Amino acid sequence: MVSRKHFGLFFVGLLIMVGGVYPFFVFADYDYRYESIGQSKESPDERAWQNFAELSPNDQKTVQNTIEGQEYTFESKEQLPPEVVKKEEDYYYFDDTQTPDWSNPQTPGTLLVSLLGLLAVLQSIRLELGSRSPVNR
Repeated sequence: MVSRKHFGLFFVGLLIMVGGVYPFFVFADYDYRYESIGQSKESPDERAWQNFAELSPNDQKTVQNTIEGQEYTFESKEQLPPEVVKKEEDYYYFDDTQTPDWSNPQTPGTLLVSLLGLLAVLQSIRLELGSRSPVNR
């Protein structure tokens, strides 16, 4: 039979672990990496595109540097230049990948709470299995 103390530790550890994972998805800070993924002479069928000349000077600089191989990181999706840009006769395609910002204290902090919960769950299992050992009877 499972000891109440070990089950309590297991249950509290499970709550702490879930309590750390949930805020990660809610409060974690995300950045958007903007990078070039290719070019084509043909117009994209389903994707909206924008002329290079219509972009703001800042977006023009970002797009031009990205075409040349540089990657940019933005704090919000609203700051991103378009995914498809027509420059002269070519269409340039860009990808914006969402990644967690590990330099923000909220991002790793919530995962550390989850790790503490996981350690409590593992400790409760270790203690329960140890109490069932023939040596302890």
